[in-house]
Amino acid sequence: MTFSAPVDGWVTITIDHNPGWRFDPVCNNVAAQDYAAPTAGVAAPDSFAHQACFGGPADSILVPLSNYYAVHANGKRQGGF
Repeated sequence: MTFSAPVDGWVTITIDHNPGWRFDPVCNNVAAQDYAAPTAGVAAPDSFAHQACFGGPADSILVPLSNYYAVHANGKRQGGF
C-alpha cells in the first residue's frame, strides 16, 4: 500500500497485491476512513466514509488529506486456500 503526495487536499491510496492474490470480486471491497487524530475505536469498514470497487491486482482510491487513515481491503488468494 502506498500513499501519494497530497494534491489540492487529496491523497491517492494505492493497493498492489502480492503475486497470487486478488481483490474479492464484490463491490466496495476497499474502504478507507480518514482521522485527524489517533482513535481508540475504529469504525467498522462498511461504515467508512470512502468505499471503492477494486479489480485486478492493483487499484487506487482518492481520499481527503488527513493525519491518519484506516484502510480495509477484501482480498483472496487466487485458486482458493
